[in-house]
Amino acid sequence: MNVTDEDSRHFIAQIQLIISNIRIITDVDQCINFISNINDKNIFMIVSGSLGQNVVPLIHAMPQLVAVYVFCEDLSCHKQWTRKLCNVKGVFKEADALCKALKSYSQKYACDFTSISLPSALQNSNRYSSLLGPSFIYSKLLVEILLEIEYREHDFKDFVEYYRTQLDGTSRQLAMLDEFEKHYCPESSINWYTRSKFLYLAVNKALRTNQVDLLIKMGFFIRDMHRRIEHLFLKQRDMYGSHQITIYRGQIISKADFNRLRKSVNGYISFNQFLSTTTNRDVTVSFASGDIEFSDTVRTLFEIEMNPSTATIPFASIRSLSEFEEEDEILFSVNSVLYIIDINQTNEGLWCIKLSWTNETDQQLNNLAERLREEIQGSTAWHRLGYFVIQLGEYSTAEEIYAIFLDHISDSNEEAKIYFQLGLIKDKLGQYVQAISFYTKSVEIFQAKKTLHHIDLAVALSSIGTVYRKIVDYSKALFYCEKALDIAENALPTDSPSLATSYNNIGNICIDLGEYSKALSFYEKALNIFEISLPKNHPTMAKSYNSIGMVYYNLSDYLKSISFYKQAIDICEKSLPPNHPDMVQSFNNLALANINIGKYGEALLYFEKALRIHQQSLTKSHPDLGQTYNNIGLVYCKMNDFLQASVFYKRALEIYKKSLPLNHPYLAQLYENIGRMHK
Repeated sequence: MNVTDEDSRHFIAQIQLIISNIRIITDVDQCINFISNINDKNIFMIVSGSLGQNVVPLIHAMPQLVAVYVFCEDLSCHKQWTRKLCNVKGVFKEADALCKALKSYSQKYACDFTSISLPSALQNSNRYSSLLGPSFIYSKLLVEILLEIEYREHDFKDFVEYYRTQLDGTSRQLAMLDEFEKHYCPESSINWYTRSKFLYLAVNKALRTNQVDLLIKMGFFIRDMHRRIEHLFLKQRDMYGSHQITIYRGQIISKADFNRLRKSVNGYISFNQFLSTTTNRDVTVSFASGDIEFSDTVRTLFEIEMNPSTATIPFASIRSLSEFEEEDEILFSVNSVLYIIDINQTNEGLWCIKLSWTNETDQQLNNLAERLREEIQGSTAWHRLGYFVIQLGEYSTAEEIYAIFLDHISDSNEEAKIYFQLGLIKDKLGQYVQAISFYTKSVEIFQAKKTLHHIDLAVALSSIGTVYRKIVDYSKALFYCEKALDIAENALPTDSPSLATSYNNIGNICIDLGEYSKALSFYEKALNIFEISLPKNHPTMAKSYNSIGMVYYNLSDYLKSISFYKQAIDICEKSLPPNHPDMVQSFNNLALANINIGKYGEALLYFEKALRIHQQSLTKSHPDLGQTYNNIGLVYCKMNDFLQASVFYKRALEIYKKSLPLNHPYLAQLYENIGRMHK
């Protein structure tokens, strides 16, 4: 290829718009060496007919070579030698036709290779077993809020600026972005979704992984897509009638995911992203069967039966709106739930996963979702989003949302609630002085209302008390928590979860003061209320079991404490997204109990689980991270691995010196552990 030729430069620019990182090679040996040395990337190759005839047969079995496109003048000649090479996707004479095929396949490959959403633990007990897991519920609730938000012009501009930082800066890419900025409207969302590789990949990855900060940036686009699909769904519904239809989706999935699917027949599977399907089986088979068999992947064909008249998730034919009309695409909005009927192999060598659309879900998860909806407070969707993002453990993102609210609020009641949420965020981040400051501002506003907002005032006072407990000022902690309890007992019904939380908070102080019987009494009062007022799998139930476990731990009844800790972990795994910060306390407590019965290996396993979550969710100077390092050091010390113990003790000490007062019990405990190690 002559890169100085105008046509060649135009062709390269077209390719860069699809795949930004390109390499031009004209020598056969250099080409083979280059591809052989790439182990961690997928390669899409465009080759001339003459060069391809010599090089492709030598490299076509390399797993990194995803697809080959032959660009030549003599179609009939070069179709002969490519016929038996399954990763050759086509022979082309026209540059535009090649680019269109490359764009279609590269988009599908990049997204579909990992687009299936599987729960962390699949079961197969019966049709109604819960295979969706808590991640599905949290994803569903988050999307519900995003769809309610009234987005502003600056939200669109913020996304465009983000979009600009993600591009490689080629003139064609920037031109497309400029066009998007100038001409995008909600009605064009589907066309942009099929046209822009970045949008297609980014929106589905964010949905699939619950990447909260990116979902908020792309919220307007997700809402526009959903509303457009919903509009078309209502318009096209009569076209389908009430008879059953079959749609298809070709997909490459990992062997691990495939094996989990095979074990989950008669269970459920969810797709958290926009789901692309087609009525044309041949299109799907062509995509799915055209790939070589990688050692760790499986080629699958999803065959989905559905009755359009009973569908609760909107879907639509987007043939007339898509960049790829010939694919007969039917696009579903987010959070589709399907029932797995059967899995078997087809004559084409694909694994056919037969699914049916279902409106059924697990009742316990439904109860949890309804309760969480009730708890998502706020006068606007933006306020509810802020609250929910805290529940997800995304504290920095939540802080950004509430900081914006403060600049645009005029109602004092709303202002007080925002100060409270900012206090909660600072509390979770271990920034206790700032937490007390924000909580105090909310209390001052609530107190100015006098007879109003008893519940809010009690919760805010109790929260101040819990922070004082964390900085070892027990007299102030008890003062605020008892004041909160007095208000709660007079203003709340006896089965109120807020009243139970007040009991639990005083129990925590009693534990620290060594008053274990008194602590147990408060904890049991709290648990009795939670059992009446909350679903069995609510995250607050886990905190309650943890608290009771701590009493028995301090009474040296380690086996009984382990029983309560395991109940807490079981609830966390059923009710929280994976790696949620609230799971850490259960892992740490269970590990400490195992140390005391001599099970050091199990203790280390649980501490390492806690550490992985803390490293993802906390700042590097958070005292809770330091405590986990201290605990791991203790285990290594018990195992007589003093070198490793000293490494973790040193990390803990560095954090404590930055984040805690000199009289904090954590520091005293750490120095005691270090002293024992050197005896």
